[in-house]
Amino acid sequence: MADLKFIEQLKSIVLQRISDDDLILPPMPSVVTAARRLIQSGGFDPEAVATVLEVDPLVAVRLLRLAGSPAYAGDGPVVHLPGAVRRIGQRTLASFVDEVAADAVYESPDAGINEACNGYWEHLVETGNVARDLVLRLTGAGQEKVAEAAYLAGVIHDIGKPVLAAMLLDVERRVRKDNPTQGWLRTADFEGLVSSAHRTVGLLVAAKWEFPSVVRRAIGDNLNYEADEPFSIPNVVRLANALCKSQGLYVGAVDMAREEQVIVAGANLLNVHPEILDEVCDDLRARVTARLG
Repeated sequence: MADLKFIEQLKSIVLQRISDDDLILPPMPSVVTAARRLIQSGGFDPEAVATVLEVDPLVAVRLLRLAGSPAYAGDGPVVHLPGAVRRIGQRTLASFVDEVAADAVYESPDAGINEACNGYWEHLVETGNVARDLVLRLTGAGQEKVAEAAYLAGVIHDIGKPVLAAMLLDVERRVRKDNPTQGWLRTADFEGLVSSAHRTVGLLVAAKWEFPSVVRRAIGDNLNYEADEPFSIPNVVRLANALCKSQGLYVGAVDMAREEQVIVAGANLLNVHPEILDEVCDDLRARVTARLG
């Protein structure tokens, strides 16, 4: 077990860096390569580019931030990635992809830590997929923009986890650079630190980068539904999150009885039939593996 004082010091450092806007958010190399290929292919297709970028939660939050900045604020907040891509345009997007590609990717020598990091990505991407599928099955054609907003909110609902993991990996890189034999967090301690601080980190990032209200609400509470607005996007994300946990797509301990209660409550609130729940959960792990390559 890592020293608790050491863990608290790390937590303080990470939170201070977020407050100072000094985030370390390295992208998935495969996402950058695919996005560049599409941008340079001619016939710019915002939806196709968004489909490539959406599988990397850290790229998604950076793109959302850029599209919502004063230079591109336009007619209100952007709540889905295709809209963000369209708003900034092909030239700015190309520069954006080059910028994120410059952030070096670091993998820990600890295979368990790397596995945990991959698990954070998997959970977010599949929560987004399930949230989007739920909207489409509940509303039918004509609600694609709402479905894409649900996907983005799902991808960002636990964004504090990959943000915190990326920053801890950067700290580890610096420590090992100065002293290759220096000890570091064990996998269990790494996961414990991420679990204990991710909600604070996610909300701080959302506030610092002025994310839309619908995204902040999805980050804030994964257990309690908004009864006054049953068909809200945050409610869809809460149900999707519980469904993914019930399928084993989660890093850490899961209280299955509690998640089942969340699923039942969400299904009743949103009037989701059991067959729809089965459909959106069908072969989840294979689907997320295919999306992430």
